[in-house]
Amino acid sequence: SDLAIAFSISECYLDPPSHLASGPIGWHCRFAGGSMTFELEPSRDVDVYIEARYAALLPAARTIFTDAPDGDALRQEMVGGLVASGDLRVTGDMSRQPAFFVTIHDAIAAVTA
Repeated sequence: SDLAIAFSISECYLDPPSHLASGPIGWHCRFAGGSMTFELEPSRDVDVYIEARYAALLPAARTIFTDAPDGDALRQEMVGGLVASGDLRVTGDMSRQPAFFVTIHDAIAAVTA
C-alpha cells in the first residue's frame, strides 16, 4: 500500500508576498510506517526537494488537475514550463512519490484557489 512506503518531500517558495513572510516559506512531510508528519517549514533533508518562485508557481498550485480534461498532461506542461524558465527546481526522484500525492495537491488547491 502507498501508506506503508517511506517517502519525504519538501517545497520551498522563494520571494513570497510581503504579507505572508519576509523570506522563503514552505513545508515538508514524511511518510513512514503508515503514518505521516507535516511541518510548515521547508527541509532539505528529504527524498524530494522542490524550490520555486512563489508568483511563478501560483497558477499550478491553484490548479485542480483531476478536474482538468487531461490533467496529467496539463501538470506536465505547467511543471515543464516552470523548470525550463528556471522558476522551479526539483532535487530527487519524483517517481518515488506515492500515487495518492496528486489527490493531496488537488485537495489543497481546492481551498487555496
